Amino acid sequence: MRAAVMTAPGTPLEVLDLDMLPLAPGRILVRTGAAPFCVTDVMNADGVFGKVPPTILGHASTGVVEELGPDVTGVRVGDRVVVHGTAECGRCFYCALGRTDQCSVIFDRPGGPPPVATTAGGGMVTAAGNVGGYAELMSVDACQVVAVDTTLPDTRLALLGCGVTTGLGSVFNVAAVPPGADVAVVGGGQFGLWMIQAARLAAGRIIALDPDPSRRARAARAGRAPPSTRPPPTRSSRYATSPAATASPTPWRLADAREHRSITGVIVPAR
Repeated sequence: MRAAVMTAPGTPLEVLDLDMLPLAPGRILVRTGAAPFCVTDVMNADGVFGKVPPTILGHASTGVVEELGPDVTGVRVGDRVVVHGTAECGRCFYCALGRTDQCSVIFDRPGGPPPVATTAGGGMVTAAGNVGGYAELMSVDACQVVAVDTTLPDTRLALLGCGVTTGLGSVFNVAAVPPGADVAVVGGGQFGLWMIQAARLAAGRIIALDPDPSRRARAARAGRAPPSTRPPPTRSSRYATSPAATASPTPWRLADAREHRSITGVIVPAR
């Protein structure tokens, strides 16, 4: 199997030929269809999170189940699946409380993620994020896969493993946005756009904050509203300007956004 391996922090990934280890109980072998490149992977490659090389990056992906380890149920060989990057066990103390974000299997795993393959010299290779999507094959926990029946291409479907679910979770689980509430989304990058689209399902007014005009325009399109064409005011002070754009068609005024301004910024009305 070929994989793009981080062999040292801050250096380019190396494509290596690896041998997959036998599947442990509860694990699944998935042939990779696609895996997105996220800022988390960039930070991992730069050594920010202390991942120990050699390791395979890529913490979300999609593919087809190729082999089942012992004791795996709920999925079959040949199933098309989305693989997400957190292996919540569903059985520990925190999972039983509904706090799967604090799962003991994720945060208390001794020694970090288990090895999934070996190098030609016999060295153990792990999969950062317990996925290792930048490889032809992935060895993952059964709780990390969701079988899907869709015609979406792999390149789009793979986004469900991280970006889409992060945006949805931020709106519905973390912020718990009630129906009709006003929502401010800070940043119009990938995650911000997913949050805006999730907020459309519940929120009343959506306000996107980003200093980049092109990102504000994308945010407005994601919220199905025309972007603001009003230029931000020129300020000669030391404070930065944080322009805002409506991301929903409902008009709003500056008073609606004042409570969302940052300490070092000023909110500018989009209309």
